[in-house]
Amino acid sequence: MELLKSHREVNEIFDLFYMNKFDEAYSRCDEKLDTSILHSHMKGFLIFLYSLLTLESDEIAKGKEQVEKTLAFLTKKRKVSSISENLSNFFWKPDVNKYTNLEVHAELIYAECQVMMGLLTFFGDQSIMSLIKGALRINASNQSFKFCQTILNERKVWGSEELKMHFESGVCNGIGVFNLVVSLLPKNIMKLLTIVGFSGDKQVALDMIKRCTTLKEGLRNRVSILVIETFSLYIEQLMGMGEIDSDWVGSLVDDVKSRFPKAVFVLFFSGKYKLLKGQPDKAAKEFLDCLALQDEWRQVHNICNWDLIWCYGLQNDWQNAMNRAKVLRNECAYSPATNEYQYAIFKMMKLEEENYCDIKGEVHENMENVLKLKKRYAGKTIPQEKFLCTRAKLYLEEGGRTPLVALLEMYYVWNVLSMTGNNTELIDPLLEKTDKKLRELQNEELMNAKFDDIGVLLLVKGVLLRNRNDNGKAEQCFHEIIESGNKITRDTFIVPHATLELGITYLKARKISEATKWLNKAKSGGEKFLNESVVSLRSEIEKGKAEIERTVQLCVRKRKTHTFVESFTTFIWKIDVDRYTDYEVHAELIYGECQIFMGLLTFFGDQSIMSLIKGALRMTTANNCFKFCQKILKERQNWESDEAKMHFESGVYNGIGIFNLVLSCLPKKILKLLTIAGFSGDRNIALSMIKKCTNLKEGIRRPGAVIVIQTFNIYFEQIMGLSEIDSEWIESLVDENRKRYPNSVFVLFFSARSYLLKGEPEKASKELIKCIEIQDSWKQVHNICYWDLVWSCALRNDWENAAEYSKLLRIQSPYSPATNEYQFAVFKLMQMEDEKRGDLKEIVDASMKSVGSLKKRYAGKTIPQEKFVCTRASQYSEEGRLPLVALLELFYIWNILSMTNDNETLIKPLIARIDRAREELKQNDKARNDDRFVLLLAKGVLLRNKKDFGKAEQCFLEIINSEEKIIRDTYIVPHTTLELGITYLKCEEYEKANIWLNKTKCCYEKFLNESIVNLRVTAALRKLSELKVNE
Repeated sequence: MELLKSHREVNEIFDLFYMNKFDEAYSRCDEKLDTSILHSHMKGFLIFLYSLLTLESDEIAKGKEQVEKTLAFLTKKRKVSSISENLSNFFWKPDVNKYTNLEVHAELIYAECQVMMGLLTFFGDQSIMSLIKGALRINASNQSFKFCQTILNERKVWGSEELKMHFESGVCNGIGVFNLVVSLLPKNIMKLLTIVGFSGDKQVALDMIKRCTTLKEGLRNRVSILVIETFSLYIEQLMGMGEIDSDWVGSLVDDVKSRFPKAVFVLFFSGKYKLLKGQPDKAAKEFLDCLALQDEWRQVHNICNWDLIWCYGLQNDWQNAMNRAKVLRNECAYSPATNEYQYAIFKMMKLEEENYCDIKGEVHENMENVLKLKKRYAGKTIPQEKFLCTRAKLYLEEGGRTPLVALLEMYYVWNVLSMTGNNTELIDPLLEKTDKKLRELQNEELMNAKFDDIGVLLLVKGVLLRNRNDNGKAEQCFHEIIESGNKITRDTFIVPHATLELGITYLKARKISEATKWLNKAKSGGEKFLNESVVSLRSEIEKGKAEIERTVQLCVRKRKTHTFVESFTTFIWKIDVDRYTDYEVHAELIYGECQIFMGLLTFFGDQSIMSLIKGALRMTTANNCFKFCQKILKERQNWESDEAKMHFESGVYNGIGIFNLVLSCLPKKILKLLTIAGFSGDRNIALSMIKKCTNLKEGIRRPGAVIVIQTFNIYFEQIMGLSEIDSEWIESLVDENRKRYPNSVFVLFFSARSYLLKGEPEKASKELIKCIEIQDSWKQVHNICYWDLVWSCALRNDWENAAEYSKLLRIQSPYSPATNEYQFAVFKLMQMEDEKRGDLKEIVDASMKSVGSLKKRYAGKTIPQEKFVCTRASQYSEEGRLPLVALLELFYIWNILSMTNDNETLIKPLIARIDRAREELKQNDKARNDDRFVLLLAKGVLLRNKKDFGKAEQCFLEIINSEEKIIRDTYIVPHTTLELGITYLKCEEYEKANIWLNKTKCCYEKFLNESIVNLRVTAALRKLSELKVNE
């Protein structure tokens, strides 16, 4: 009876929520917060809903805190099974009739809490760690919902029909919402999720939610209504295909409105429903009423203002549309660039239709602001915002745009055209305007005007004609665009969008075969718009994956197969590895290696969530294979030959060593999670394993281990700035290969790199040029050589050749073209200064200007060094840069200063040049302190390279003590504290090293190159820890 009473009280709390009495709802929850799981859950749900609307970190933290409290409460109320019961559940179904009513409802609330925690984890922090944690929560929730469905189907004894109804409403809502969301995912992701146990069947999802909405008194009834209204009226509207029964949604809106006519969570859905029906005037009234009702949930105001923008826009009320866009830009944290762009477009329309010429300058300023306001979520810009930013940039470049074209483009990307419904009072005036502008532009086209704007107008016209069911004329518009595709020079998005709209038009006209043809064309045609180098890279990756997959299939046939009984007994007894043949154990090892290859190719081929999951599964499989192979190596006695054992041993050492070497570089919190999953991440173990492999001179994996450790030490460790691996061992491997394979490209460029790191750029250049001349098959090797030739030349002040190699890299290499363009500009800047070549300024200016446009992202991120050079290029364009400062910054971020080693012939001239530049800056009153400290930072590193630790320390301390003088380049001080810590580490003053390295780690944030500093300080602290242990 107490449980039933709690359900009724929580329903009353829901009523308070719908009556906008939010504080009272919270108070009613608090009354029984510690005694009722339902009251605790309801409070968690209210905070969860509020935090999702705001997405503010503080609110998300509050939501997680309350849901965690509910979960802790539930552990006391859920059924606790004994060990024997848990064991029996593997063989027999649990008897759900043994569960009490409180226990089954606790199980249901547990599932709902896991969903809320998963979502709050995702939205609170978009890191890989949060992704994993959130996924685990969601998976736990899915398992609980499935068990709750079993309870609902099989339980015979319920305390009352009302309690069963509440439970049923929760099960139907939970499973329905789950599968509705999953049904939106791409097929390849859905396929993986269905294996895990998610259905993803939209019809099943809708049937479940519909069932919940029919349980009028069910506790989750209104949650289902909120979900389906949000999904249908917002998500489906943005997707552009209303697949859910609108009459059903309308009946839900009307039903709730009849019960709660003044509820804010009813009014804005009612307004949105009217807007989608093509009734913007009625919708606006609902939204304005909603705004007037409350001020506590401000995010609801933002939702209303967003829709009011379109209500006024569709009614040509440009002033009110502007006002609402301005309010959103000032008050809403989401996509301010979009709101600024909307504000500018409505101003343009006001300017054209009402002749407000005095606001033209304001429009230009607004468009400039759009680019400054762009935001990213999880490393990505939302597609619509990205599109609008390109249009703002286009406006600025071309000195204006046709207002109607800009307006209709904006309507199209946000699918506002669907809001006309089939209301001819809205459609016909828009069509009339579109036709008039088309006639004007088509007349201009005869005089070489661009077809792009005509294409946009035809695209919009086609959508509007389809809205009023004139499918034939709509098809003509889309076909005209597709047939004129060769006339489109700038807006290449138009043709694929027209292809999509044509497919949708045929679909709505029930011409299924034509719809299929054009929709598939729209889907596959997107590849043509990808960057050519990316397409080429993906092609090579797919070839590699296909070859490895063939090897995997061969391994599957050759690996030892177990009978069902053998597989079952391995849970109890050890596997007898002597029963494996030599062929079978080597097949097991190769299978593990192939899984690594496939995992890495999956990661690099596509940085999507799906690829992350697939790649992680491959890596887990490989790890398990290597652990089993290590067991074989330890326990197996009957090898056919010592040579066969040696080859197997080299593979085990190489595989486990590489695994753990890579993992040891990861941040501690990720490594901690991976060690739970069975990975080690111990660098000493990794190095000892790889060294064992390289000691097996004839082992088949030895060359692979040598390449890996050379790559890691000579490239990765050099960029990190703290070589932790035995350099004598690496040098011995390089020398050995020089003797055995003097003309191998994979020996020459490692040999050259070794010379470069020892401060011998002349010898390095000779080896690199030889490496390039030897072969043309592996062009990427040329790019690696060009990269090192850039620095070999620059360290010798050969600016002409340094610039030429940078230019070659920018043209031939798909990686970081912005970095190569910036390097080219800096070396030309140095050449201009040293050779007094004023004629080079125009080249430098043009290169610096183009750097920003060449910026690329990998997995949604810009690499730190590229981000840095883009900011410096932008600063050059605004205020110019001192050539030596620009050069030394470039040297510093790529850790090129380490390549001077302790070579006096390289270090002495550089320090002398720095000192001269510092003296010149002292004489210049207008010089920035920032530049002086960049020079001092570089000087400190060079002094440390030649082991003059005392003077290096003085340089770094001078910067730190003058921190307040640094205005712009705030990165200098954290980099300096890092370098000071490393200096103390190298001169064995471990306590001071510990102080400064920890200060670097804890006291600075949000500066350029922060991620590089974090990696370097982690490496330095690890080295310090090892040295203290050895001491």
